[in-house]
Amino acid sequence: MKMILQVLTFLLLLSGCSETKEESSPFVYPPEWKPQQAVWMSVNDRWADPENTVVQITARLKLIEALHKYVPVKLLTTSDSLSEAFLSDLVKMSVDTSRITTIIYPEPTYFLRDPGPIFLSNGTDLKMANWLGVDTTEVYTGSSTLRKTVDDSIAVRFGYEIENSPVRYDGGGIDVNNHSAMSIKDYALEHNEGRFTIEEIEKEILRLYGKKQMIWLEGVPLVDTEGLKVENYSKKIFPRQSYYMFNVKRN
Repeated sequence: MKMILQVLTFLLLLSGCSETKEESSPFVYPPEWKPQQAVWMSVNDRWADPENTVVQITARLKLIEALHKYVPVKLLTTSDSLSEAFLSDLVKMSVDTSRITTIIYPEPTYFLRDPGPIFLSNGTDLKMANWLGVDTTEVYTGSSTLRKTVDDSIAVRFGYEIENSPVRYDGGGIDVNNHSAMSIKDYALEHNEGRFTIEEIEKEILRLYGKKQMIWLEGVPLVDTEGLKVENYSKKIFPRQSYYMFNVKRN
């Protein structure tokens, strides 16, 4: 009997250690091929070119038509009327709209990879990485500082913990695999000029995203790098990485 109690005690201790180890797993930014709880997208009807607006909305409808069979979609829209019209079009395409969650956010968010939400996971829970954000007022006419707070707003609405960073970055400026992060050195320095050295930026990226190696691209030869984002080249470096168009985010 004493031996049985000792064995049971050992098993309980072992179980407790396993649970503690699982709970203490670090939060990391997972690569695109990891299992997803949902895919986040954004749609708005405020593109400067009306013809481009139709193209952008149509493309997102087709993308959701393909995605919703495999993963729920969380969709940021700029108004109730746009949400209703968009869902109506999806119904006509025989899309199961019970798998689509619409979230109203008044500021047009063109490319969701940039402002976020950017999710970190420890395998069980989620929290959000929050870069200081890159000023977009010179990029999009009519854009405001409200765009920089989209991740904060989502975190408050859905109760996510936020991991803040003092470094200026857009989410689309970094891509990852299981162990490495990749970005463009000129991009990092341009947005943090006089604030952080490249060594400090690298350390912060690895800390926030839970990675062990940083891969810096020294620009891209024979290519105009204005407005360049690293996702254009990451498939060549991370060949297993799969990308959805239009900068969707996942969690």
